[in-house]
Amino acid sequence: MSSPYISLLKQLPDFGYCELQQYAVIRATGPDRQTYLQGQLTCDLNNIEPGMQLLGACCDPKGKMLAELRVLNLGEELLLLTQKSLLDKLLAELKKYAVFSKVTLEDASDQWSVLALAGPHLAGRFHSELPTEGSQLHQQGMELSFSQPVERKLFVLPKAQAQDMIKSLEADAFDESLWNGLEIAAGLAHLGAEQQLQFLPQSLNLQLLGGVSFKKGCYTGQEMVARARYRGANKRRVYLLTGTVGSLLTPESTLERKLESGWRSTGTILNHWQHQGEALMLAILPLDISDEDHFRIKDDENSEFRVSELPYSVEEQQ
Repeated sequence: MSSPYISLLKQLPDFGYCELQQYAVIRATGPDRQTYLQGQLTCDLNNIEPGMQLLGACCDPKGKMLAELRVLNLGEELLLLTQKSLLDKLLAELKKYAVFSKVTLEDASDQWSVLALAGPHLAGRFHSELPTEGSQLHQQGMELSFSQPVERKLFVLPKAQAQDMIKSLEADAFDESLWNGLEIAAGLAHLGAEQQLQFLPQSLNLQLLGGVSFKKGCYTGQEMVARARYRGANKRRVYLLTGTVGSLLTPESTLERKLESGWRSTGTILNHWQHQGEALMLAILPLDISDEDHFRIKDDENSEFRVSELPYSVEEQQ
């Protein structure tokens, strides 16, 4: 395991929690909620039963993403979990044609908490019947489990219930940046507001993570997303980079690739985590990137990054 991973895991308490503030929750109710969203999202909602969750995206007619999100089926309602910075444009797009269906879509972020648990002693301190990967209904909310890069859990719960859980956990609080680091190490990329409507779902590896169905039929942007798959129109994907930095990474940081002619700006940094000069990042880069390539941050001569292996296959299933 390389040094940035070790630094990340060392920052975690043995058993910790964090009430995440970066997420927004959209509630979908009404008898047409599932069929309506089936025509709006890249994932196949025909396959989501109560207690299940799906990764997906909402696109514009050109196939460019307004948001990547998780759909949680609570039985009587669906919840869409996404980045708070994406909420306004996403909700406006989802509501555009909802008037023609029996569905109500609303921002319910003030009613729900998103609670993260992680740490090397999680399994021993928090008892659950969940498998390593999966989801299930948890009282009035949803529990999601992940195995990469360590076992961790995510709860989407009514606010009062989340506070009760925190009081009962006997766990140490950890900073939200650590959860973001764990997401990066797991290869789970998140858009920011500045990247809305710039990328196809394949650029975030969503088709590799089960977030795009190529068999479900029509949805907004479906033609362009399918063309990217079958005609090779997509030339980019998310890569995991690890390395060192000499300055603070910001949303404005620019990545450079070393070529024979010198350093040239390349790709888009989506997410980053750093600690005492070590850093992890997810960046959208051309498909011709190799393990031999060298990268750095522009104007930071003390930075150096290399490609690291993602914890999932990058080969598309045909």
